[in-house]
Amino acid sequence: MVNLHSITTAHVFPSIAVDNIGNIYITWTAVTNSGNDWNIWFAISTDGGSSFSSPKVLTTLNGCVYPAIAVDNNYVYVFYGDLSSYPAANYYFTRSIDYGLNFSSPIQINDAPCIDEINYSNLTTIAFDSAGIVHLAWVDGRRLNAKGDIFYAKSINNGQNFGINKMVNDSTQTASDSIQYYPSIAIGTTNKVLIGFIDYRLNKQSPRLYLATSSNGGNTFATETLFAAHSENTNYFDLAACSNGKVVAALTTSYQSDFGIWMFESINDGASFSSPIALSDTMNMLSKDVKIVMDEQQLIYTSWIDNRDSIWHVYFTKTSLGTSVLKHNSEIQARLFPNPSNASFNIDLAEKQEEIKLSITNMQGQLIFEKNYRNTNLIELDIPLRTCLLYTSDAADEEDSV
Repeated sequence: MVNLHSITTAHVFPSIAVDNIGNIYITWTAVTNSGNDWNIWFAISTDGGSSFSSPKVLTTLNGCVYPAIAVDNNYVYVFYGDLSSYPAANYYFTRSIDYGLNFSSPIQINDAPCIDEINYSNLTTIAFDSAGIVHLAWVDGRRLNAKGDIFYAKSINNGQNFGINKMVNDSTQTASDSIQYYPSIAIGTTNKVLIGFIDYRLNKQSPRLYLATSSNGGNTFATETLFAAHSENTNYFDLAACSNGKVVAALTTSYQSDFGIWMFESINDGASFSSPIALSDTMNMLSKDVKIVMDEQQLIYTSWIDNRDSIWHVYFTKTSLGTSVLKHNSEIQARLFPNPSNASFNIDLAEKQEEIKLSITNMQGQLIFEKNYRNTNLIELDIPLRTCLLYTSDAADEEDSV
């Protein structure tokens, strides 16, 4: 584990991105000056996460939260909310054109002032498409008594400036002029832009997920619809897409009376979704903060936290489209020692594993060691290493879990 910040204070709302050559970019909010200053900080690793640059502060407004980061070749984009005039929320964007070495002065994205309170949760989302167009969505408070709408803007010149703001949710539907919040954006094919958000149009006890779709690159959005006709409460969700029309959504919700993490998938740019697949291997536990990503090989990685052990732990799973879950992470409590080490080290598995495979790769993804082990709770290794990633898997099914 690498500690990115030496200041003893709170660090919250992290966001991470990786570029096409393996550099890792992280941004977050640091709370300093006895809790009075909330600003966005940034750090980069050029060695696969072994070390990070000295953190640099990107903002000075002292109320900056929920940064979202994206990286497109040499461009690094950071989009965040500013609550320095709380309860008003404004939104700013900054970019680097040199892999994060320098950042531009922030520009304000919302083109009208916030005059109403909003639901302050997961305020921002960002994505870019294959043409380099930058897409932003956020929770906006410009309409009095609306309690939050979802707004959108895009840049066609790599974030140098942005077009006019567009309201995504349609307030003219019956009972739809209610609280909207928690946006997530995904970019499909053929100019498809999908924005999901949580909606309170029934009541605050019935949050549900709605999806608005643009077929013209974000110029206009069709009226939002209840996501996949799924009427159960949804408190947390995330969207992801790849370049061939595949869209996935991970939800904390109930299906057939089981509450947990469920994944819906689409093969037609979000026009329709399959029946959900259970990602949780233990149901009916408190679950939240779900995140999902998908690579161009259509492998899907999902993380979340739940309290199945009466304490919050992070869980992970991997799956592929059109199938059941390939592998759940049951959170094997592996411990590497001594740490750090560059030669001999041990892996304590805490409990005896009947069959387990150890795979070690370098930061380029090349396999440098692999071996199956049986009936052991301790793996002893003597391999000269620099930076590596550690994976374990059940040898019987050959499927990895981080």
